[in-house]
Amino acid sequence: MKFIVVSPGENPKSAGSMFLFQLAESIENLGYEANRILIAQNEQCHLFISVDQENFIPLQTDTLEQFFDPLNTIIIHGENLHHKYFDSFCVARFYLNRIGALRNVGVPRDGEYKIAWSEAFVENPDFTLQKPLIKQPKEEVLRLDEPRLLDLTYIGKGSLYDPRFSRLQGTIELTRIWPDNIDEYLLLLSKTRFLFTFDGQTSVITEAIFYGAMPVIMTCEPRRTMGELFDTYDKEVADCCLVFEEFKNITDENFDKFVSDFFRKRKKFLSYVDQKLRDYPNSLEKLLTSIQERFNPIALKS
Repeated sequence: MKFIVVSPGENPKSAGSMFLFQLAESIENLGYEANRILIAQNEQCHLFISVDQENFIPLQTDTLEQFFDPLNTIIIHGENLHHKYFDSFCVARFYLNRIGALRNVGVPRDGEYKIAWSEAFVENPDFTLQKPLIKQPKEEVLRLDEPRLLDLTYIGKGSLYDPRFSRLQGTIELTRIWPDNIDEYLLLLSKTRFLFTFDGQTSVITEAIFYGAMPVIMTCEPRRTMGELFDTYDKEVADCCLVFEEFKNITDENFDKFVSDFFRKRKKFLSYVDQKLRDYPNSLEKLLTSIQERFNPIALKS
């Protein structure tokens, strides 16, 4: 069977978008037939797709049937889409976040295969798959052992939960559009002590840890408690993060201890990232086999 990945356009600012954008190629690299369909949205929230990666057409409930055979096609798409566009197809819905966390609220149907980035994003997932997406500098040479003199505020998706969230005094605001250059963004992280983030589910957190900045989680939104939010993190990530109440306990006397504890935990995080990347092709292979067994077990055995 052919795999079709429905993905937003290439957007380095969004880890979920980048993961889906790269997924079709990752599937092809394992020897499967796979294609990427781009999906976009206008200001009126109307959806459009591009099969050839260039020309977009409106997405209707029967659009994909004009290009692909539903009996021989498995659609993989993000959690935030309505099932009505894919009702003729076998569907693997990838929960890169909880339904309702983004502007588009996805509507699943019975019988979909459930892939989860984190088990906290959906009840009883069929498979959990993660791949760390850490940006790398293209030209900049980063020094992580130099003095860190900056603190950052990042609001990100926090503005969806509470428009009153704003930059903390004495910090520089990192935004989704600034810096717009990856090297400048990573250089900024390499000079940062604390990243105060109102977005608890963003790749900025893992990239901050990777480049030596300590994340301070400012709100549990859209979760009910900090514990529920931290359940969406792998242990190696959670151990490197502070909540704001912990940050307020930092004094001149214990500052060096907090820093040394963070960098000790960061070493474990770096090992975790390396292991996840090594395991990813094998994990993806197991996922694809599991999906095929669900939707076409007879053909798979033959």
